[in-house]
Amino acid sequence: MPFYNCHIHVFSAQCAPKKFLQVGLPGWLDWAAGGIKGALETRAGRTFMGLFSKIRNPRLKVLSRYGSFASIGTNSSQQMVFENVLRYYPAGTRFVALTLNMDHMGAGPSELKYQGQIDQVIRLRRLYPDVLLPFLCVDPRMGTMEELTSFVKKYIGRHELPDGTSTTKPFVGIKLYPSLGFFPYDIRLSGVYEYCEEHDIPIMTHCTPSGAFFLGKITPMMCMPECIPGSNPLPPTQFSGKNNDVDCDNFLLPSNWDCVLAKHPNLKVCLAHMGGTSEMWPEKSDGLRANWHEEVKRLISSHPNVYTDISYTLSDEKADYRTWKAIETLLNDNLYSHRILFGTDYFMTEQEDAEENLAQKFVNWLLQRKQTVAIKKLTEDNPSSYLRSSFYQP
Repeated sequence: MPFYNCHIHVFSAQCAPKKFLQVGLPGWLDWAAGGIKGALETRAGRTFMGLFSKIRNPRLKVLSRYGSFASIGTNSSQQMVFENVLRYYPAGTRFVALTLNMDHMGAGPSELKYQGQIDQVIRLRRLYPDVLLPFLCVDPRMGTMEELTSFVKKYIGRHELPDGTSTTKPFVGIKLYPSLGFFPYDIRLSGVYEYCEEHDIPIMTHCTPSGAFFLGKITPMMCMPECIPGSNPLPPTQFSGKNNDVDCDNFLLPSNWDCVLAKHPNLKVCLAHMGGTSEMWPEKSDGLRANWHEEVKRLISSHPNVYTDISYTLSDEKADYRTWKAIETLLNDNLYSHRILFGTDYFMTEQEDAEENLAQKFVNWLLQRKQTVAIKKLTEDNPSSYLRSSFYQP
């Protein structure tokens, strides 16, 4: 059975909107986001960041990691980004590559727009049909319920050929990123959920109070969408209107999935990142809201097809291995052990550690602890179960 990395990204700077860097810049530098992005995308900028990433001075370690992240992201094509990660894994490894629709995040236009990103990924899958397993990003602001469902069916399913045979369409799953400005219980997603449930198509959703978020003005319509019957949407008063980074966590809350799963109980969903490393320790909680990590565990224990992954989380290597030990504990608990997937979140994690390290260190640590069964579940068995659908057979 092949080794799976169930969570990577291959989008390049061409795919990101002009003001995308506002997500990571301090507020007083928002005005410069477009200029900084443009400078990094030049040949000189890419060369500089590539050289900067090779600095080995311990005092500049953080800057070196950012240099590595930027040098990968500013590659001119998704093929270059993907072929970079292939270097760190044995032949035959399979990768779930998550596309990201950034057209509606209030950050301006991108060079490719989302359709251009999709077209590049389709060409890339033709080059690596058994290795690259792309997920199609869906945003309810792309159209009506009927238009979204048609969009998904265009790229996920089987294509009937004139000779009576059929071929599989290029995408194998769905990616959602709610903090870009929508709730997962938006009624426009209902048809997508029905199609996924009918064909066992996997969904991956971002689920940690960090990462990208909506950069425009959050409107009342965004706060109170027409929703799946029986849901209990958050009132607009929970949105401060002052800090989108914090406000957009409301779109991401794990509990937002309760009403979706009540309507679609057999839906196969992975709540990525285990809710976030910052949520894995109760002492880090402010006590004002539910702990996201515990909420993810609750959803796994309550629903037969809810998964999580260790992407980005596995980069949190502390001296006492607290995070890794917490993952190990879940891998040895029958309640959760079959629902945890291996993933690194390449190339987002280049800010923390190089992919060549992340691909090996955690697995080697488990090997040292004689956790061979847990490794097999994490990297082979669980991914095969999660990815299997009417249109993809591992």
